[in-house]
Amino acid sequence: MKNINLNFRPETYFNDSKEQDVCILTIHFLENVEIKLNARKNKDDIEYYLTDNIDEEDYKYSFENLNSKRTKTLKEIIEIIQSDIRDCEGKDNIIFGEWEFQYYQHEGIHLKVESDIYSDLVKYFDNLISEFQEIKEKEIEANRKYNPLIYDHIERSNLTELISNMKKTKFGVFGSGVVRENVYKYVKSYYLKNKKLPLGEHTIEGQTISFKSEV
Repeated sequence: MKNINLNFRPETYFNDSKEQDVCILTIHFLENVEIKLNARKNKDDIEYYLTDNIDEEDYKYSFENLNSKRTKTLKEIIEIIQSDIRDCEGKDNIIFGEWEFQYYQHEGIHLKVESDIYSDLVKYFDNLISEFQEIKEKEIEANRKYNPLIYDHIERSNLTELISNMKKTKFGVFGSGVVRENVYKYVKSYYLKNKKLPLGEHTIEGQTISFKSEV
């Protein structure tokens, strides 16, 4: 990306000899969720480890602590974010996963990556968001001819009730956007394959959706 030095490597993470532990970056998600990538001195190595402010164990992000003899380049830090940090289902690429969720929630994308050490991280992910939105807009345009038929059919299902129940739990809202997206994709695929819309109960990614015909 322009004006971003992916080879940037800080000389040190620690401002003075007494400092043993420092936050390298923070990822802010919706619902006030924060994930922090930290570094601490571990003998002659630097150990990278993850913390978050999530209380529920079932929704924790996972990360296998890494050790390094020297600080990481910006490119290496980006790779850690995209490949090594995993969500509660064990999936990587958590930034794109969160963007997908927020985009299909029709709330815009509210996500920030902050770092006092790697200042170009914000710019890097802001650029990716712009590219991501352009791609999604093109996908929506390509799907536009199916949308009225598909969305009208989904409106006659129990999806609204299902989403409402999910949002009653603290972190249930995380899955609601994914459910909407999966149902849309399922109905579209079913329609293109069978030349008709699904009726009755269908299981979509573990969720039972009941589709009704027009009265």
